[in-house]
Amino acid sequence: MRYRQVFFEFGGSVIRKIFPPSTPPTPPAPPTSAVAAAPGSAGVPPASQESGQDAHAPGDPHSREMRPASVAQKQASLRRDPQLEGVASDLLASAGCAGLRVSVFWNHALRTTAGLANWRLLRITLNPRLVGVSAGEVRRTLVHELAHLLAQHRAGRRKISAHGPEWKLACADLGIPGEPRCHSLPFERRQLKKQFFYECPVCATVMARVRRQRRKVACLRCCRQFNAGAYSEKFRFREIPPPDAQRAAGG
Repeated sequence: MRYRQVFFEFGGSVIRKIFPPSTPPTPPAPPTSAVAAAPGSAGVPPASQESGQDAHAPGDPHSREMRPASVAQKQASLRRDPQLEGVASDLLASAGCAGLRVSVFWNHALRTTAGLANWRLLRITLNPRLVGVSAGEVRRTLVHELAHLLAQHRAGRRKISAHGPEWKLACADLGIPGEPRCHSLPFERRQLKKQFFYECPVCATVMARVRRQRRKVACLRCCRQFNAGAYSEKFRFREIPPPDAQRAAGG
């Protein structure tokens, strides 16, 4: 018995040496000084010097700390209108969809858009500037957006065109047959200055943009003419100084 016990103990030790446990060792805890060190101290770079997509500086609009504030700002710009919700319910009941419940909000963040329809939230958002146009335009825009929700409700999960035949039929059922897809409203549009300019090195075509290009873009005409339509680094747009700066340098 003593020999058998020794044999089993010896065999177990050999097996443990050949097949070590698969559990990884626990990494040592970092030194207390590295964890508590302030940004900019030895071994811990400041937030503005960190690299990688996950690094961000305080106050960065894309950081996670800023997201709740932006959501709160969006919610603060919305104001619910129970009276218009009653009008929408009456219109849906007249079209045979009394069970469809839609919420209506005024959104002060809208600038040039008259209204929006959100099928996922069953929500209609209107521009408060419509009140300054006319009461009829408020109702027309409400019905216009309501037709989008009614058309999608009838289509179910089937994908439909935004202003296709389903929407036109919904407009007719809601009392605005022949409704155009867009309205001409006296809303002042914001003009954005194009301050970044790019030039094709082959044909000298100039492209102006409001924001700086983040990806590689080539001249379409040259790619089609000389490279069978495929992208080529040879025709990639190069950033150039604005025309005003060029004229100032030349004058």
